[in-house]
Amino acid sequence: MGFEHGTSRIWGLAGLVCMLRFGFAMGFWEGGKRTGLEIGREERFSVLDPNDHKHYFPSQVCYNWAKTNVPFIDFPDIDIMRAYYYRWCSYRKHIKNTKSIDGFVVSEFKENVPWAGLHNTISAAAGHHIMEGRWIKNQKILDDYIRFWFLNAESKIDRYTNWIIWASLERSKITGNTTILRQIYPKAVGIFFDVYVPKYLSSSPRNKKDWPGGRHCWRQTDDRDAMEVSVSGSGCRTSIASVMYGEASALAEIARICKDPKRAEIFSKWASFSRSVLLEQNWNPKTGFFSTIPSPKRPLVPDSVIQLKGECDLNARRTPNKTVDVRELFGFMPWYYSDPDKPLIPLSQARKYSHMFNYLLPEKIEEGFYAKWGLRTLPKADKCYNYSYTHGDCWNGPSWPFETSRVLHSLAGFLNEYKSKKELGLENETPKITSNLFGLLLRQYARQHTRTYAVNDTALTSGSGHIFENLHPDYGYWNNRNIMYSKQATNKDMGDDYNHSVFCDLVLSGLLGIRNGRTESGIWMVLNPLLDPAFTTRFIADGIRYKGHDVTVIYNQHTRGEKLRVLVDGVLVAYRDTLGRLEVTVEAISDLKNH
Repeated sequence: MGFEHGTSRIWGLAGLVCMLRFGFAMGFWEGGKRTGLEIGREERFSVLDPNDHKHYFPSQVCYNWAKTNVPFIDFPDIDIMRAYYYRWCSYRKHIKNTKSIDGFVVSEFKENVPWAGLHNTISAAAGHHIMEGRWIKNQKILDDYIRFWFLNAESKIDRYTNWIIWASLERSKITGNTTILRQIYPKAVGIFFDVYVPKYLSSSPRNKKDWPGGRHCWRQTDDRDAMEVSVSGSGCRTSIASVMYGEASALAEIARICKDPKRAEIFSKWASFSRSVLLEQNWNPKTGFFSTIPSPKRPLVPDSVIQLKGECDLNARRTPNKTVDVRELFGFMPWYYSDPDKPLIPLSQARKYSHMFNYLLPEKIEEGFYAKWGLRTLPKADKCYNYSYTHGDCWNGPSWPFETSRVLHSLAGFLNEYKSKKELGLENETPKITSNLFGLLLRQYARQHTRTYAVNDTALTSGSGHIFENLHPDYGYWNNRNIMYSKQATNKDMGDDYNHSVFCDLVLSGLLGIRNGRTESGIWMVLNPLLDPAFTTRFIADGIRYKGHDVTVIYNQHTRGEKLRVLVDGVLVAYRDTLGRLEVTVEAISDLKNH
């Protein structure tokens, strides 16, 4: 029946009406009550009615914006639902019309902060802004924002580590539009060679004096890596090396799009170099983790900073020119780049590194990162855990949505591109690293938005949604906000609706599994929900703008027959009888023209 994988039969509205007449309704029914979805009415084709979800929105303005700009979802977890719609409203507040040639930009802080650049922009989380915003239908917002970073000489794109080029490429795979990539390509090439390489390569003329002996790696201060007061400190850091791999590999692909094969080859070599830096230098076999290599001429840490004297000796731990013996959450960053065509960690070497994910498990609560209210940035068993209390934005233990976002993206990539390949033999290394773990951590992350405590809370009603800078992982209060209010700092509210992470993207591309297909291989889109059918009986994602088409994804375990379905422009194009991986072919989309 219908269309499955590579076949060419398509059921449209008439087929759905026929199924409804014979009792094959796809709505979500619980005890005879409709709960948000009805498909197959004879008078019209319909999916989610936005009015059924209006109560999640704090204002009519946000609701009206969301109706025309973002996908709507229905999912049987109240915290995920509340956090999802709250985060779109929060994101909207950070979209700023500069009323200048720059057009729209996206901010990290709603109020102006002195360390921001032009239009109150900060590059540190710009990659998150683009990954989250890639699902917004109004493409002008991010087109302007991306152009701003590359075409405005005052953008200060290099002030912080960022992955703007890579995120822009990933966005184009959702929109199907490469125009913006072609526009920024010449400037992006110049920034890579004239700004990033001289600034971040340890052996560049600018940096080699700090690295006697000729080590070639990617260096950055922890503060400019957006991770101040981290245990491993500054030096050749895993995060900047991973980002440089991502930027180089993205530029190689953009070069091919721009018909520039010579530069594509050059950037591929830079990506290979970055991979070798990570696997050969940043990898610490003693800890089984990626970590930082301090500079031989690193500054000593003042005693006044260290509150745990005698227990935490940072100067002793940060041995010059040697990978620090510490596990920090940002060590997962190499897994962030798991593109099936060019993963940072080669498939052939996945077994060597895959055990890292075991440190996310709840049973690793002391030596790992799991905590009641979120992932710690440093294991609690580490002697330097929370070593400094003098700075509210520390990366020595608190839970940061910024890094939680990157780790969950990495976990989704691992499950989709590595663990799913049985021939890699990863089951013995990571038997408990499954979609259940992803769901557990995402629900925990959702509850940071809905069930945690904040001084002078911004949530209009309890549980309706909030986010600030960093959270106490054990007690569930927003740490930096608490400190700033206790000191009555003049900027104590600067973290309101803090736009420093993603959430909606993790729901859409991770939990519900809406992922880019490789058109050159005949696959237009891949659907691979990271859900256990024993715990999830239904979901829907509606109004997804993907490569110029409107996509709806439906799963209903109680439907007879095809339980997982994909509709494109209102036409059923792919389905399967169980919850699992489903591919929409290019052929199926081509057939839409004849439907």
